[in-house]
Amino acid sequence: MRLRRDRAQLLVIDLQEKLLPKIHRHESVLASAGRMLQAARILELPLLVTEQYPKGLGRTHLSITSLLREVKPVEKLHFSCFRHEGFGRLLARQDRQQVIIVGIETHVCVLQTTLDLLENGFEVFICADAVSSRCPFDYEVAVERLRLAGAIITTTETAIFELLDRAGTDTFRQILKLITQDQ
Repeated sequence: MRLRRDRAQLLVIDLQEKLLPKIHRHESVLASAGRMLQAARILELPLLVTEQYPKGLGRTHLSITSLLREVKPVEKLHFSCFRHEGFGRLLARQDRQQVIIVGIETHVCVLQTTLDLLENGFEVFICADAVSSRCPFDYEVAVERLRLAGAIITTTETAIFELLDRAGTDTFRQILKLITQDQ
């Protein structure tokens, strides 16, 4: 249950402009998700991004879209990303069994997606500092349920260093700048 760069991919769930202001700790969630996304780029991890009903909830927040480059968000109506037509194939195409998740809301889309991923044989790592809900209690209960279901609860920094594996490389120096830029 250790994250490995050659087995991992990042899933960014529904970090959308109209819903984010209502989310508990939304600024820190965005910052942590952005840091994880930048690290995924440096570490060359595959990336998938979703938007829940963008007509009503808006598009992915600008701070995230500015980091996406060529990745186009998958628009969905199901709460679980996995239930969106073709999404399972998108994940499977990467041939990576570990999915790192950041996004909102923890007790809805993150939870339902994780349960489906676990049922389909994926190892799921939830960055607890990069997920949240409108209500802190919903977040807390969801994180506990995710843990009990078999997801690994971690933080963005822990996940990044686990993927990095060692110091003394050019990649390490790039990651170190990323980690220390806000401190």
